[in-house]
Amino acid sequence: MISYEEALNKVMKNIKPLNSEELDISEAIFRYLFNDIYSPSDMPRFDNSSMDGYAIKSSDTIGANKRSPVVLRVVGVVKTGVKNNKMIKSGEALRISTGGRIPEGADAVVM
Repeated sequence: MISYEEALNKVMKNIKPLNSEELDISEAIFRYLFNDIYSPSDMPRFDNSSMDGYAIKSSDTIGANKRSPVVLRVVGVVKTGVKNNKMIKSGEALRISTGGRIPEGADAVVM
């Protein structure tokens, strides 16, 4: 048996980069990108929730556990597709729907 380093050296000496090719996206199944692709704009254009839950400040939950839970006051609702400028303060939470805009002051969503 050879060592990891010897095996790695053998592999590295015998590999060759593949050539790149341009093709239509519809023909790209099972292919790998040669270069990164960057979008000209953010999509969505704002931070949003990937689940239904409660938008909170994560710092409010430091030290929380089953025996010593943290109780936050729910101060409103953030719905998907509804423009909002809601903000939360320490000790507060907002009910949020999947896709809803993360309110100012929040940095986490609890399911």
